[in-house]
Amino acid sequence: MLLVASVFHAGEHEAVARLIGSRTNLPSRRGSYACLLRHPLKVRMLKYAGSYLAVWLTLLLVDMLWLRVIAVSWYEQGMGPLLAASPNLWAAAAFYLIYPLGLLIFAVYLPDAGKASVLKVAGFGLLFGFFAYATYDLTGLAVIRNWPLGLSLLDMAWGACVSAVAAAAGKLSLDYLSR
Repeated sequence: MLLVASVFHAGEHEAVARLIGSRTNLPSRRGSYACLLRHPLKVRMLKYAGSYLAVWLTLLLVDMLWLRVIAVSWYEQGMGPLLAASPNLWAAAAFYLIYPLGLLIFAVYLPDAGKASVLKVAGFGLLFGFFAYATYDLTGLAVIRNWPLGLSLLDMAWGACVSAVAAAAGKLSLDYLSR
């Protein structure tokens, strides 16, 4: 609805009329929704939203596989009494909304302003993940009694790997949407 309203506001009455009408009335050479993507701001927003979604979804799915299937017993053994009975969903949601944004800014968008290879972006994602997870794990080692060193090292390695994969997904999405 917002997209239709913004097109209407831009003075594209004919395009809006076609969108509201049947799809068969749309000109085939322009594509079904090509008229919506004619403006550079809309194209950029689509690219950024698509790359954010790719990073967010990749991070969420791969991390849930890790936390709920692969490494659940390691975390339970290592952090046992420190773990809450159930996770704080507000804090988890905040992390999974904010962290992908950091990956996009520092690993996908900044390196060579979009001209970097997927491998280079994955490398920046790996570094970003390592530093972010190291901040958490090393702070835990510094201030929490009986914080497990082995689990911290594993968690830092995991953070680096999942961040590299998520950043690469964001770069691939950005490249695809930039075509």
